[in-house]
Amino acid sequence: MKKTFWIPYQYQHDISWGQARSYVGSLQHDWVPASCA
Repeated sequence: MKKTFWIPYQYQHDISWGQARSYVGSLQHDWVPASCA
């Protein structure tokens, strides 16, 4: 899957970024760009 795709942060398996996406995601309706990985 290309990281340029927008996907739900909860589907990201990277725990290191999981908490960060959790916070940022709440600001973006629980969606963040996978490119932030």
